Amino acid sequence: MFGDALHSNVRVEGSVRQPEMPSLNLTQAFKDLVQIGITLTSEQNLATLLERILTEARRFTRAEAGTLFLREGDQLRFSVVQNDKLARELGLEEMRSRLQSEPLNLRELSLAGHVALTGDILNLHDTYMIPSDRPYTFDTRVDARLNYRTQSILVVPLQDPSGNILACSS
Repeated sequence: MFGDALHSNVRVEGSVRQPEMPSLNLTQAFKDLVQIGITLTSEQNLATLLERILTEARRFTRAEAGTLFLREGDQLRFSVVQNDKLARELGLEEMRSRLQSEPLNLRELSLAGHVALTGDILNLHDTYMIPSDRPYTFDTRVDARLNYRTQSILVVPLQDPSGNILACSS
């Protein structure tokens, strides 16, 4: 659904065929987006707003997990972390404490760092199959530490009206 609406700086990697998802009712999706916009503009608490943004993005993309990073100078701070599988296995608080680690340095080759620096949108079908010539990489250490496997990932910048990248979501 997003393909035609995204900018030309979208990078799609891999050709792994994903399971068929139920078709998306575009009329209902548009109504949902309008309602999400109304709800988000009325939220006054920043922490609640960020949690809601990620929840709605995950619902809309049917994602099992998501992270919202806030840009603070030359670093990205884990602001909101959600993962259905790990929350069930570890409990919500333990999952958050394990995933909300130290901030990421923007100069590292991380997916989120790349998106925060360039404004590119990354849509990767298999995070473990990124070609070595790319200017970013997926850090498998978090998956290994949590006995989890990140499969596909969509990483997008969140920009203000002037185009400044304030955050990114994956």
